[in-house]
Amino acid sequence: MICVQPAGAGAGPGTRHVPLIIPGNSLSRTEYRAPVSQCVRRDRGFTLLEVLIALVVLALAMGSIIKAASEYTGNQSHMRDRTLAMWVARDVLVQFQVEGEWPRVGERKGTQEMGRQEWRWLARTSQTEEPRLRRLDVEVMPEDSDRDEPLAVLSGFLIQPGS
Repeated sequence: MICVQPAGAGAGPGTRHVPLIIPGNSLSRTEYRAPVSQCVRRDRGFTLLEVLIALVVLALAMGSIIKAASEYTGNQSHMRDRTLAMWVARDVLVQFQVEGEWPRVGERKGTQEMGRQEWRWLARTSQTEEPRLRRLDVEVMPEDSDRDEPLAVLSGFLIQPGS
């Protein structure tokens, strides 16, 4: 780097003076080459190491964000399915209540569509201590599921018609 200083100013030992002519300027200046330690300004950016560390931190943060978003999406899907299964169970229980029939003790199976999806249900009817009252337990699971564990279980009671 070349440093420019007015004539007569002490440039210090180890410098070389060269006359500098600037057109249209009557002031006399002298150009000298100063030692690097005196003249070089160190306008620095980020070092490669700093950039790499920042990228590692960013990658870790993005990985955590993606994982959290994925878990949120999975939970939303599961909660939607559980809600639809509960609606199916309520529909089945209400159908038994509206039919007005006295259901036999045992099991009944069926399917129903809800939310553009087929659901299978299992209704277990059992006798209670009260002879005119039956308990109905409805279990609901997706039609295409291999698991036997229901997504929703709803219990209700039916009273004998005409009593």
